[in-house]
Amino acid sequence: DVSCLALPRPQLQQVPLPLKLAGGLFLFRSSVAPENRALADEALAAAQAALNADPLVTSELGAGLEVGGVFASSACDGEEGRLFALNFQIS
Repeated sequence: DVSCLALPRPQLQQVPLPLKLAGGLFLFRSSVAPENRALADEALAAAQAALNADPLVTSELGAGLEVGGVFASSACDGEEGRLFALNFQIS
C-alpha cells in the first residue's frame, strides 16, 4: 500500500553494546517484540527469497544466502498504515 510510505520511518531501538557483543540467541530473540515475531518471520522469508533471486547479489555474495539474526527492529502504526523495519544478518 503506497499510503504507508507517507509514514515516517520508525527509529530502531538501539541495543546496548554489551548485548550486541554477547550476541547469540538472547540478543536475536529479544530484538523483535513478541507481537511482531510473525511479521518479522514473514519479512525475513521475503528478504531471503529476494536476495537469492537477484543475480547481482548472488554473483557478489554467492548462492544459497540465508537471512536471520535480527539485531534491531522497530514498528510504528499510523492512520495510514503500519511501518516495520528490521536490521538482520545475511550469511
